[in-house]
Amino acid sequence: MSLLCCSISGCIFSEDEPDNFELNVELSASSGVIVEKYVSGDLESINNPKIEFNFSSTKTEIQTIGVDINDGSEPIELDGESNSTIIVEFTSHGKYNVSVYAINSGNTKQSLTIPIIIDLRIEWIENATLDPKVLNFNPIPNNGGEHPQLIEIKSTVTNPGILEDFNGGQSVQFSWTITDELGDTCQKNNAVVNDGEFEVWETIHFNTYLVHDLSVVYEEGQDPISIDQILLLTYES
Repeated sequence: MSLLCCSISGCIFSEDEPDNFELNVELSASSGVIVEKYVSGDLESINNPKIEFNFSSTKTEIQTIGVDINDGSEPIELDGESNSTIIVEFTSHGKYNVSVYAINSGNTKQSLTIPIIIDLRIEWIENATLDPKVLNFNPIPNNGGEHPQLIEIKSTVTNPGILEDFNGGQSVQFSWTITDELGDTCQKNNAVVNDGEFEVWETIHFNTYLVHDLSVVYEEGQDPISIDQILLLTYES
């Protein structure tokens, strides 16, 4: 198998065996990121990456082209005479070994295995709350493949200044916690955010084998707080 990477046309995978046609497949990308956006705990939008597999460089009379992402779902097959590309939407994070194949008019089949990495990014916003919601995240890949390398977290808690309050606002005591599905606290960080200021917690978590909760626990104070969090579940450290 040979791999040629070009800055404009993407990546081309090819395989050539004696007495068989050469299978060339060009990818629009070899990785992607699912982006989920939450507001006040509710899922507002989700953006799934789409990768195009282009078979047009394969020089033979193709009858069938196919892509199998090997996650238990059915392969995508199209008529090779009228189609030269297949677009696959990835809806779950994971490290995929994708099988691509083509069958020519002589019923000869050629296939390749191409690695594809799909990360997950969660963007979380809560405004003016006294009772922050819990961010639940599942690092276990649905395709049964390798687990992520790590989880990066950046959480910002803001105590907005109250202009109408001439006496000034109050400080708020709170804590960040990461808890696994067994109820064990994996990480915790206590903080105080003063009126009109913000506090940031950045951390890396390496347990990618259990479902977890990321919580901002309001402990003492009267002022509402706002929360802006980004969680990246990545397969490449």
